[in-house]
Amino acid sequence: MRKQELVHLHMLIAALRRDIAEREPVPSAAYAEYEAHGVTPTAVHHKKEAHKTSVQLLLTGIVSTIHPPAVAEPAT
Repeated sequence: MRKQELVHLHMLIAALRRDIAEREPVPSAAYAEYEAHGVTPTAVHHKKEAHKTSVQLLLTGIVSTIHPPAVAEPAT
């Protein structure tokens, strides 16, 4: 995938993140790693690998929002 395509994908996934946040509550730590990484879709001066990492972190946050980890029920 070329950098331009990856940046476009990053923009689309960021839009999906905003849409999910409007529809349901988002865990506070869901996007902490993505935010700490600091590469946003508009940061086109960053290298392709930085955008690839951002996309992976963003998708991980989306998955954790949609499918939060199950809480184990106490044994009775």
